[in-house]
Amino acid sequence: MYKVILLTSDSLRHKYFFTKFIKSNVEVLACYSEKTKSLKNSDYTDLNNFQKIHFTERARVEKDFFEEYVNLNFISEKWNEVEKNYVNSKPCIDMIKKLNPDFIVWLRLFDN
Repeated sequence: MYKVILLTSDSLRHKYFFTKFIKSNVEVLACYSEKTKSLKNSDYTDLNNFQKIHFTERARVEKDFFEEYVNLNFISEKWNEVEKNYVNSKPCIDMIKKLNPDFIVWLRLFDN
């Protein structure tokens, strides 16, 4: 079984992929989830702005597709919420080295 460290973000779709990794044939040693400044649904109010419309729709679809699965299967003990850019810091790099993973997976799923 491979030992894996996940580097990701805090959106629902990231939690979904983290949960899928936890349930797979790899050992997830830890997941470092960077906080994003992604807006929430209530912040998308200007319907004349196509970018806001896009992100509103993305958030809705993400919830439709991923929320139930994540709510039923999420295991928080390996999920570590960290500040943005923490994964590039010396303390994080030292922690990753200490855990000695076979692979590091960066789940970069296009945050705004």
